[in-house]
Amino acid sequence: MKTTLDPSLDETSRTPADVRKIFEKVWRELQARESAEPDSDLSRSKVWLECDGGLVEIGSVQTLAIREPVPGVEFVDYVCPHCNQSHESLRFR
Repeated sequence: MKTTLDPSLDETSRTPADVRKIFEKVWRELQARESAEPDSDLSRSKVWLECDGGLVEIGSVQTLAIREPVPGVEFVDYVCPHCNQSHESLRFR
């Protein structure tokens, strides 16, 4: 699987339909991995809800992206189930 850092990917030639297909494939692969490994570290992770300050399981939110700006620190971009807005949180294990 190619990553977004792969120089052979030319983002400027992608159409919205191409990008949507790429994301759908990524999410299918992630869901398959989580289903195969229900006790994996990702399935036990939590995110902080900005709206009410609570911690919820990462599986209960629509995850948009997970990024690791430095080793050992992960940020999760997700859609909040309370306000339906996009938020960012550290990933808590």
